[in-house]
Amino acid sequence: LARFLPQKDPMLAMKVAKSLKDKNFNHELHFYGEGDFLKDMTNYSNKHNLTKNIFFHGMTNDVIGALHQGDLLLVTSVFEGFSLVTVEANSQSLPVITTNWGDAVTEIVKDGINGYVVNDRKPEIIADKIIEVLSNNDSYMRLRKTSYESCFRFEANNIKKEWIKILENRVEGK
Repeated sequence: LARFLPQKDPMLAMKVAKSLKDKNFNHELHFYGEGDFLKDMTNYSNKHNLTKNIFFHGMTNDVIGALHQGDLLLVTSVFEGFSLVTVEANSQSLPVITTNWGDAVTEIVKDGINGYVVNDRKPEIIADKIIEVLSNNDSYMRLRKTSYESCFRFEANNIKKEWIKILENRVEGK
């Protein structure tokens, strides 16, 4: 669910899909969006015989519907301000596997609670984390539950309270 641009690094997701295939892990990777890398992504999929694993759906206005189709969300961004789609995924009980795209990532994704932050951008390392998460049904189901619960941290009232604390501390010189 992204623009296929350098910031989002969709080619890393393609390489993760290839690594999963090389490890004989049954998977599907669904892309929703458009962008400059679509042709390269399609060529990569064809070249590496990933056409039964990778699906391109184009733009969608039904983010929640798209999220309901998945078992987890993979975020391969190089940088983000705030990854809204991560919170949207958690609101649908989807854990997130994400690269470390900046300081905010650890505010949003808590390892073992609503997903995992992978600090290494190597496709094999990310693929191994995906396999680990999806291979243990009991722990995966707990992760789905805690993913859902974690999204409430970002409700408007909770964010408002945090902003008030920040502003009060600035006024008091803390």
